[in-house]
Amino acid sequence: MIDGKVSYQGRLKDLIYERLGEGTLEIIINKESEYRFIMSMFEGNCDCKMRIRPDDGRLLLFGKSTISHVLQSSSIKNISFTWRNLTPKDLLLSIEGHNFCDDCVSSV
Repeated sequence: MIDGKVSYQGRLKDLIYERLGEGTLEIIINKESEYRFIMSMFEGNCDCKMRIRPDDGRLLLFGKSTISHVLQSSSIKNISFTWRNLTPKDLLLSIEGHNFCDDCVSSV
């Protein structure tokens, strides 16, 4: 339910996959310049379904597993990132609008 209305009916696993994709690329952001650089790397990337920047220094990119290859193939050495499976907590983050990146646009 969103805003008191049923917005999806089915299995939780299917909803998470439909909304967010295959997994999450979790990136630790140390400086604002790193954030801007990473965002530029993913600009127009169709494999990235949603981007969320929580207040804890992370950037979460949701989508296909191929998004992890963008950072793996870059020349960046100091950025810590992990590809992981989606969780119900990720779904809750995606529903809370205040957690979206200011300059990220959700394609969902």
